[in-house]
Amino acid sequence: AVDTWSVTGFTLPFILEHFQVSLREQPVFVKIDIETYECTLLPSFHEWIAREASISDRRLDFTVFVSFHPQLEPCTKRQMHGVLRVFKLFDRVECNSNGHVLSLAVDSTFEEFEAMLDKADCLTHKDNADFVLSGVLGNGPVTNDEL
Repeated sequence: AVDTWSVTGFTLPFILEHFQVSLREQPVFVKIDIETYECTLLPSFHEWIAREASISDRRLDFTVFVSFHPQLEPCTKRQMHGVLRVFKLFDRVECNSNGHVLSLAVDSTFEEFEAMLDKADCLTHKDNADFVLSGVLGNGPVTNDEL
């Protein structure tokens, strides 16, 4: 027989709201290290972060430390497109704990992103890849096309 169990899960926005933590009112630091599920989780934050930024008139002091595990299971190309969308929301993206900053812009293409990762030796299949994402600009309304 196969053992099964139920686990209650909560979204990050739910947890922050439950503990009355607001990205718009105070610095927030989140560490994500969930053994190969980062490729799925991180893209799911895009709409939420974009919405928080759209209703703020100032930079959000939001920092995310995320560890990817490509040696266990690499992200799919579709997942990496989602990762790029989230990375582009942040002012600063550093990789591999060496302080190498990816020069991402709002209009950076996926091909440019892949080239940056290769050049910086980020997300190779041999080691964990740690990224620090910091600062989200509050920039007025976000359109549905941007979500």
